[in-house]
Amino acid sequence: MSNWTPHSFRDRAIAKGCSEDFVEQLVVAGERMRAQRVPVVFTLRHLTLLSDTPHGFIESVIKRSHDPYVTFNLTKKGFGKTYRQISIPSPPLLKLQRWIHKNILSTQNTHASSTAYAKGCDPLRNARIHAGARWLVKMDITDFFEAISERQVYKVFESCAFPPLLSFQLTKLCTRLSKDSLKYLNPRWRQKGNRVGHLPQGAPTSPMLANLVCTGLDASLFELSKQYSCVYSRYADDIVFSTNEFTKERAGTLIHEASKLLGSMGFRRNRQKTQVCPPGARKIVTGLLVDRPEPRLSRQFRSSLELHLFYSQKIGVLEHCKHRKFRSLFGFRAYLHGLITYAEHVTPSYGAECRTRFDSIEWGNLSQFPLFS
Repeated sequence: MSNWTPHSFRDRAIAKGCSEDFVEQLVVAGERMRAQRVPVVFTLRHLTLLSDTPHGFIESVIKRSHDPYVTFNLTKKGFGKTYRQISIPSPPLLKLQRWIHKNILSTQNTHASSTAYAKGCDPLRNARIHAGARWLVKMDITDFFEAISERQVYKVFESCAFPPLLSFQLTKLCTRLSKDSLKYLNPRWRQKGNRVGHLPQGAPTSPMLANLVCTGLDASLFELSKQYSCVYSRYADDIVFSTNEFTKERAGTLIHEASKLLGSMGFRRNRQKTQVCPPGARKIVTGLLVDRPEPRLSRQFRSSLELHLFYSQKIGVLEHCKHRKFRSLFGFRAYLHGLITYAEHVTPSYGAECRTRFDSIEWGNLSQFPLFS
C-alpha cells in the first residue's frame, strides 16, 4: 500500500499508452482503497503479484475446481458425539490468506464490544468487562463460522472499496464449499441446488472476517444492552450481558430480543448453552471466574495444571505422559508450558510458582521425541 502513489502511477500508466480518462478512473479507485487503509489492488493478476501466489492456483480456488482444504473433526466439550469441523488450507492458500489477513483484514476496525481475534483482545480482557457483576446472561451462536456465508463476506471486501469483481474473487479465496453448505445457509437464501460458501474454521482469514461481518450485529446488541442497563461483549461466538440489578423475567426478555437480532443476521442461538447466572451462582466468562472485581483462574484449571506438575515430578514425566495418553513428550511439554503461560497472564504470582515447579521437572532428552501408542 505504501508503494502506491497516484502521481507515479498516473505517469507510468500514461507512458505505457493508457488513456488519461481511464487512468483517472483508476486513480480515484486507488485513493478510495487507500482511504480504507488497504493495499491498492485493481485485478486478480495484481493480487497475484503483490502476494507472490501462482495465478493458476488462485483461479482454480475461485472456480471451486478442487477443495484446497484438509479437514478433520474435533469433538465439542460436553456435547457427546457432536463435533466442529476444522479446515486447514493448503500451503499456497494458507500463504495467500495470511497476506489477506495482514494487509487487508487486520487494518479494519471492529466494534469495541468484540473482544477476540484482534490486537489487544484476549479472554482476560473479555472477562474483565464483566468482573464483579451480580447477574450474567450468557448466549452462544450455533456453528458460528459456518453460519457466515460468502454473501456476507463479499460485503466486507466491498466496504474496503475493492472493485466488485475483485471483491467477489477475494470472497471465494476466503470461503469454502462443503456438503453441508445448505445446512448453514440463511433460509431466505436457500434454494434448490443453490450452494453458497461459508467461512472455514481453521483458515487465518476467518476469525477477522467473522468479526467484521458481525460489526452490525455488535452495534445492535450493544444498543440492546443499553436498553437493559447491561454491559455487552462478544468473544467469537460467546455473547455475554452483565449487570447488577436484574430479574429472571427481564433476563428472559433480553434473551428473546437478542435471539431475534441474531436471527436477522442469519445466526441461531444455541439453546443448550444459554445461561442466566443470578446472584450467588457460579459465574464464568471465557473460562475465568468473574465473581470478584478481578477475573480468576477456575478451580478446574488450577487442579488440572497442578495434577500435571505433581505427577510429572512424582512418577516421572515419561510415565505420566503414557498414563494421560499424550502422544509425545515434546507435545506434553508444549501443552504444559502453554497452561503456565496463561496462568502467569491471569494470576502472575500463582503462575510464577507453577513456572518454578515446571523448570524443576527432569525432561530428559527431548530431541528423541518419543511417541506413545
